[in-house]
Amino acid sequence: IMRDFFARLSGMNRRWQYVTLAAIVLLFPVIVRSNRWVQVANFFFIYAMLGLSLNIILGYAGLYQLGHAAFYAVGAYTTAILSTHFDVPIFVLLPISGVLAAIFAILISRPILHLRGDYLCIVTIGFGEIVRIALRNDVSSLAFLANIPGLAFLRERLETAVITGGPNGIMGIARPRVL
Repeated sequence: IMRDFFARLSGMNRRWQYVTLAAIVLLFPVIVRSNRWVQVANFFFIYAMLGLSLNIILGYAGLYQLGHAAFYAVGAYTTAILSTHFDVPIFVLLPISGVLAAIFAILISRPILHLRGDYLCIVTIGFGEIVRIALRNDVSSLAFLANIPGLAFLRERLETAVITGGPNGIMGIARPRVL
């Protein structure tokens, strides 16, 4: 059945191929009716987009930039933190997180714009590791602020503040709801 479907799909006009694939993707949750497989499909498309973006940078531009995971983490943690702590809807946060990740990418890429080849690769891998370690260690541990005169009364609150959840991550992120 699948072989026949792909044979017909390859014989179609390019526009109709896109329309057919978009219809399949949109109707997939209705057809499957299994939350597990819908979640697997969501992860598949997220990682496919990450892989395609890496293909654009490495394949077409020829830049050995491996900091994609860090920019992905900035957007994901922005969505998770604003959703859990401030109850902002997910669909409002999607463009906000994308813009914040883009701003973060611009700020990081400005100083390393002149690097090429292995040097760019090493710097971007290092940047990715810095972001990973900072999020795992919960950057919200702001105990150093308690040493500032006048903020000593906040010592207990600053030492117990948890925003990123450390190695456990952020729990209770709302699922996106359509209709």
